[in-house]
Amino acid sequence: MRMAGFAALSALACGAVCAADTFNDDFENGAERWNLPSAQWRVEDGAGLDGTKGLVLEYGKGDLPRWIERNEMFPVEPGEAYRIEAWVNDSEFHAQDRPISISFAPYDAHNNHIKGAGTGSKRVIDNIIRKDGFYRVEGTTRPLPANAAKARFYIWAKEGSHGKVRFDGFRAYKVAVNPVEPLVCSAYREEAAEGEVRFSAGYAVNELKHDLAKVRAEMRYLSPEGERTMEASLLDGVASVTLPVTAFAPGTNKVRMVLLEGGKALGESSCMFARVSRLPERKVWFDRFKRTIVDGKPFFPLGMFWGDITAADLAIYTNGTPFNCLMPYKRPDAAKMDLCEAAGVKVVYPICGFYELLAGTNVQKAAEYKAKYIDGLVEKFRSHPATLAWYLADELPTPYAGLMDERNRMCHEKDPDHPTWVCLNRTSNVRPFINGYDAVGMDPYPIGSPFSKCSIGRIGLAADWAQQAMREMYHSRGMWQVPQAFDWTTYVKETYAGKGKDWKPPPDMRMPTREEMRSMAWQAIAGGANGLIFYSYMDIMKRNRPKDIQDAQWADVCAVAREVKDKEALLLAEPGQTAESSDSRIAVRTWRLDGDIRILAVNCTREPVSASIRLGGGNAVSVSLQGLGVEFLRFAP
Repeated sequence: MRMAGFAALSALACGAVCAADTFNDDFENGAERWNLPSAQWRVEDGAGLDGTKGLVLEYGKGDLPRWIERNEMFPVEPGEAYRIEAWVNDSEFHAQDRPISISFAPYDAHNNHIKGAGTGSKRVIDNIIRKDGFYRVEGTTRPLPANAAKARFYIWAKEGSHGKVRFDGFRAYKVAVNPVEPLVCSAYREEAAEGEVRFSAGYAVNELKHDLAKVRAEMRYLSPEGERTMEASLLDGVASVTLPVTAFAPGTNKVRMVLLEGGKALGESSCMFARVSRLPERKVWFDRFKRTIVDGKPFFPLGMFWGDITAADLAIYTNGTPFNCLMPYKRPDAAKMDLCEAAGVKVVYPICGFYELLAGTNVQKAAEYKAKYIDGLVEKFRSHPATLAWYLADELPTPYAGLMDERNRMCHEKDPDHPTWVCLNRTSNVRPFINGYDAVGMDPYPIGSPFSKCSIGRIGLAADWAQQAMREMYHSRGMWQVPQAFDWTTYVKETYAGKGKDWKPPPDMRMPTREEMRSMAWQAIAGGANGLIFYSYMDIMKRNRPKDIQDAQWADVCAVAREVKDKEALLLAEPGQTAESSDSRIAVRTWRLDGDIRILAVNCTREPVSASIRLGGGNAVSVSLQGLGVEFLRFAP
C-alpha cells in the first residue's frame, strides 16, 4: 500500500453544539499557547483571518519540517464528545493530496496519550475557500473514555511538501453525539434467504452521567406477525442480536437498534434488511462464512499489488506461480484486462483516488471526474470476465468516510455482480468506514518499519491487525489481508531522507525473509483473512535492483504463496468450532474438513511458545511451536 499518515475521525453523527469553548486561540497574544518546534514556525502580523495575527509554517523544497507535536494542554471531560475547528490557508503550499493535518489528542491525568480516542480535521465541500484563501477544517471525536482529563492539538503535513501555510482560529468545544454507531447487518448486502443473521452496533455511554447498570439495548424489527422487540446483548461496547432469517417479515424492512437507560431512549441507529426467497445470482460475492464466491464456487484470492500491467510481467507472474489475481494501481484498459483474462488472472479494478477533488469546492470538475473515472469505469468493466472486485480506497483517512460510503453505494447500484474492497492502515478506521466496503484489507508492515510502534520485534502485528479488524467490523464483512513483501528502505529513502542526503538504512530495515513472509501470511489467515494480496510485485520487480536479489525475493514470495495455495481445500472449507489459545502469542483458527476439525496454530513471536487450544465443544489440544512456527492439527470430534 502507498504510505500515508492521517488522523482518524469518528463516524458518529454530530448534534447540538455546546456554547462554551474548551479551547480558543486566534494568536492575538502570540504563540504563548503553542510550543513552536523550529524557526519554520512563527506568529506573524497580518497572516490570519481578516489581516489579524496568524500562525505560519514555511520551509523550502527538500527541507525536512519539524511538526508541532504539542501545544498547551486544556481540560476535557470524560464521556463527552468534542468538535475541533481551525482556519487554514494553503494557497502558497505545495503538496500532493491532503497537505495539512490537524488533530485533537486526548490524555489522561498523568499525561499519557489515549490512543484511538482523538480525531483529525477534514475539509468538507460546504467550507468554501474565502477570497483571502482561508477555509475551515473540522472534526468530531467519539465520547472520550473515562480516563480522559486533558487534550492538545497536533499539526503536521505530508512529507515531500514545501511552501507556506497560515493558520488561525483554533477551537475545541463539546458537542452532543448519537451514542449508537451505525447498525451493521452480517448478511452480504443486507439480504438473506436462510440461516441466521446478526445485527451489531457499537455504542458509547458517558458512565459519569448514566447508570451503566440500567443501560440496555433492544432491536426493533418487523416479523411475519408484526412489530417485534428483542433484547440485545451488550459486550465490549457492542450491542448485538442474532436471529434466524425466518424471524423477519418477507421483503425489505427497517431494523432499529435502540439504546436505553431504564425506559428512556439515549439514541438509536438503523439499517435495512431484506428477507428474500432466494439470493440473486452474482458473479462474485461473499457467503455467510465470508468466503469469496466466484461463479458459484469458493475462491481464495491470492495475488499482489502492481503498478502497470504488461504482457511481459504477466508472463513472469503466471509462470508456474500460484497467483490468481492482482491489484494494479494504474487503471488497465480493455486490452490489458483481456491479457489478464487470457492469463487466467482476475483483476481487482482500482477506482480509488479523487477523494480530495470530490471533497473540494469545484463541483463541476468533481462531477466530470466522477462520471469519467468512477461511474464510467464501473459501467465499462462490470461485465468483463477478468473483473474480481472494485478497489475503492488506499489508506484513506476517515474524514472521507461519507464519500467512500457514497462510492460503495454507487458500485452496488451500478454493479450488483462484484464486491468492493478497501485497504486501511489503521484498525481504528475499520468501523468508521464500515458502510464503505464489502471487504477490508489491513496492511501491517512490521519488518524494518521506521515507525517505532511497528518495530521489527512486533511481527505479531500481522495477526493483531487482522483480529482487531474482524472485531471492529463485528465479523460482518469479508477480509483480504495485505502481507508485507517489500523493503521499507525504498520508501524511507525517498520519503524521509530528502533528495541529495547521504542516508544509509539501519541494519534491521530490509526485505522480509521467506520465513517472516510465511509467518505474516499465516498470521493473517489465522486472524480471519479469506484472501491475501501481497504488497508488492512492483517493489520486487520494478525497483532496478540487482537481478540476483530480485530473483531471490521473487522466489521467496512465490514459495510462501505456493504453500498457501497448497492448503486451498482447507482454507475454503466451512469454519469449525470456535477455538481459543491459552497463550495469545499463538493465533488459532479452525475449519471442518472430511468430518474432522482442522486447527491452524501460528506462533506470532520469534521465541518458542507452548499453549493449550480449547475448542468450542470443551475439548483441548496442546501445541508447542518454535519461533514463527506454523502447524496444522487434526482433531476428530
